[in-house]
Amino acid sequence: SRLALMVICGQPLTTAEYIQASSRVGRADVPGLVVANYFRHQARSLAHYENFRPYHESFYRFVEPSSVTPYTHQVRQRALHAALVVALRHGCDHLREDDRAGQLVLTDPRVSRAVETLKHRCRNAAEEKADEVDDHIERLLEQWCQEIERLGSTRVLRFSAKPRDRGAGGLLKRHDDATSGLWETLDSMRNVENTAALVARWR
Repeated sequence: SRLALMVICGQPLTTAEYIQASSRVGRADVPGLVVANYFRHQARSLAHYENFRPYHESFYRFVEPSSVTPYTHQVRQRALHAALVVALRHGCDHLREDDRAGQLVLTDPRVSRAVETLKHRCRNAAEEKADEVDDHIERLLEQWCQEIERLGSTRVLRFSAKPRDRGAGGLLKRHDDATSGLWETLDSMRNVENTAALVARWR
C-alpha cells in the first residue's frame, strides 16, 4: 500500500509479468506512477517504444497462455480429437483432403500405424496417463466411425464443417460456431475450462 512509484528498466520478457509487476503501485490512496525506462540500443526496447500507445491500450490481448497440466480430462476433451485428426491427416495420404474424413477405415494399416504413433507420443509425454489417453483415443475413433455411418452414402463427411452446406457433415467445428460438427474445436488452448457460475453465501 506504500508503493506509489515504480521504474521498470527494460521490457519484461512476458506481458503477464509486466502487468503483474506494474500493477503493484497505486493500490492505496496515493495514485501510482510507473516509468518505463527503455534501452536505446536494445531491439526489444525499441520495438516496445515504437508501439507504446497501442500496446498499452490493449496489452491484455498480448498476455501469453498459461501452462496447463498435460493430458488431464479437461484438456483431452478439448484438444485430443484435434491431435488425432492432425496425426491421421499427416500420416495417411488418402485422408489428407478436406472431404476425405468419411474414408476412415480402422483396419487400414496406415490408420493403425498413425494411431499407434500418436499413442506412443502421448505415452512418452505422460506415462502415468497412458491408459486413460489410449482409451480416450479409441472412443474418439469410435465416434468418428459412428458419424460416418450416420451420414451414410448420401452426405460427405468433411474434416471442417462448412456453413450452409447441407450436402456434407463436419468432423470439426469452431467452438461456439453456428455450423454443425461432431467435435467443437478451440483455436487455442488459452481457455481450457468451461465458464462456471460461482455462488458465494455470506453468513
